[in-house]
Amino acid sequence: MTLKNVIENNDTKSGRMFDILIQLLIIISLISFSIETLPNLNDGLMQFLRVIEIFTVVIFTFFILIIGLGIVAVPSGLIASALTKTEK
Repeated sequence: MTLKNVIENNDTKSGRMFDILIQLLIIISLISFSIETLPNLNDGLMQFLRVIEIFTVVIFTFFILIIGLGIVAVPSGLIASALTKTEK
C-alpha cells in the first residue's frame, strides 16, 4: 500500500488508522496549547508540552509538504474554496 492510498482512502484499515492518528494529534495539540497558557506551570511540564508542540508541528508540516509537493492529490478547488468562501 502506498502513502498516497493510506492518506487518500479511509476505507482501508491503514487509511482509517491514519485519519484517527491525525485527529488525535490535532486534539493533543489543542489540549497541550491550552495547558501551556495556564500560569505558574512547573518547568518539567512546560518542557514536556514544548516537546509535544515540536512533534505535532513536524508531523503537520510533513503532511502539508506531501500535499504541497503533489505526492497526494487534493481535490480541485478544495483549498481555494475554503480560503475564498464568503458568508451570504
